[in-house]
Amino acid sequence: MLIKQDRPDEALPYAQHALSINPQSARNHFLLGKALSRRDRPEAAIDHLRKAAQLDPNYPEPHYLLAQLYEKMGRRDDAQREFAVFEEISRRVAHKKR
Repeated sequence: MLIKQDRPDEALPYAQHALSINPQSARNHFLLGKALSRRDRPEAAIDHLRKAAQLDPNYPEPHYLLAQLYEKMGRRDDAQREFAVFEEISRRVAHKKR
């Protein structure tokens, strides 16, 4: 909720604590990566977003945020690759829900 309210400085300790409780949670890595990305710490954010994607191959959101970060960093090829992965996973997950 704090991240959605654009309060990443407040969200960061909670995200770190959640990750310390369950370091195998893709969602916890994603939320920490998202908080770090909002604090202009892209390299640290990328590490957690990659870990989230690795832990749950059916979780599209880390790929979308990775693509956005890569685009901001001028890494267009990486951004396009992550957008494509996001689209593919989103389609696959939506298809399973039917």
